[in-house]
Amino acid sequence: GYTDTVGPADGNIALSRARAKAIASWFAQNGFTYPIYFQGFGEQGLAVPTPDNTNEAANRRAAYIVAAEVPPTSRAIPSQTWKAL
Repeated sequence: GYTDTVGPADGNIALSRARAKAIASWFAQNGFTYPIYFQGFGEQGLAVPTPDNTNEAANRRAAYIVAAEVPPTSRAIPSQTWKAL
């Protein structure tokens, strides 16, 4: 999950983690039987670069990846702190 730059960074991490967990939970509740991991990136990896405290809908998003291994870091995945569902 990701957020825009409005609000405190720690609050945005929590919000983005909740977004990611909601998607992970949906997969689990709908029959996906493999291990599921999720991560919130907060303001990292903005889809649209903006200054601080900028309301940008495109940055408030969630994405999912189906993979056999942990994806490498990239612009979209700036860190590795995956949590198991």
